[in-house]
Amino acid sequence: MIDRELMKQINKERSKKPPFAFWGMMISVVSLLYGEFIWRVDGFFLNHAEPYMQKLPENFIGIFLIFGAVIKLIGVFTEIKICKRWGIWLLGGAWSGLFVVTTAFSFGRGYPHPSWIFALMLMVSSFRIAFKGDFY
Repeated sequence: MIDRELMKQINKERSKKPPFAFWGMMISVVSLLYGEFIWRVDGFFLNHAEPYMQKLPENFIGIFLIFGAVIKLIGVFTEIKICKRWGIWLLGGAWSGLFVVTTAFSFGRGYPHPSWIFALMLMVSSFRIAFKGDFY
């Protein structure tokens, strides 16, 4: 009898604690590092884009990735649900745009380049979290 009551209390305590957002943190860290790389290394992103896309705002794209990643990380570490939601939406949009640009380069006028696979993986992961609602 006592064991059942104890198990009920343990299960209540477990249900109060939200699970750790591993995938959200992984996407945030990768986006933060990639955004920082694009922001610091001038010309890298433009050299991996279509020639007619040379006017892309390279530094803005890097800062946008950093901004979305920081918002998502704040949400993950402080358990603020609105930060988690906005962060994953921003990152999903950013990775969607990067996927379009890298795919246009890889299968358009550029040479076959596997960078579209990286962008696709992060885009799908972001959308999985956003559509499933794993914000906790």
